[in-house]
Amino acid sequence: MQVGVYRKTPGEKERIAFDVTHALAAGDSPLSATCTAYDSANADVSATLLDGDAQISAGSVYQFVKGGIAGSVYYVVVSLTTAQGAVVQDSVRVEVVASPPSSGDPILDFGNPPELSAIRNAMLYYGQYAIENSVDFAKRYIYACQAFLDVAENEITHGSESVKKESVGVQSNIDRADRWLKQRGSRPHVRHLSVRNFR
Repeated sequence: MQVGVYRKTPGEKERIAFDVTHALAAGDSPLSATCTAYDSANADVSATLLDGDAQISAGSVYQFVKGGIAGSVYYVVVSLTTAQGAVVQDSVRVEVVASPPSSGDPILDFGNPPELSAIRNAMLYYGQYAIENSVDFAKRYIYACQAFLDVAENEITHGSESVKKESVGVQSNIDRADRWLKQRGSRPHVRHLSVRNFR
């Protein structure tokens, strides 16, 4: 049974918790627990995703999770044996999101000349504006998308059909983020945003 969702960046090490009290009968207690991690293809990735062994404290099992690939989804499954011999399995979904760009504000720093990889990283990170319920994220997402379209113009000129197709979807995402901002009473985007829009 899936009991939760955790979100982390590839560089973070997070301690996830399984509350197993629902599985304990009166007078029972956790005896031992192990955790296993799987990717979306059901391959065991415990060696790269899990850090250390599962720990039991009171009615919870704890496991450190590290690494992962941005944009990927993993599942951590806990197998718990209780003192009375019951065996319980629960899982959590671990969503690995892109790390925020490390070289300053992404609004100001996509490289010189701007690099598509840096822009896409910001798009992936700030594209979670609805989940975060963040107007600031939405504005930064729009800015990153606009930067992508500016760079994509040059890529398309040099015959990159895949970038051309992607740019159509990006424009649609800008429109969607615009509508999301307007629903929250925030100003719609303009073609070139200044730094003060994000303060």
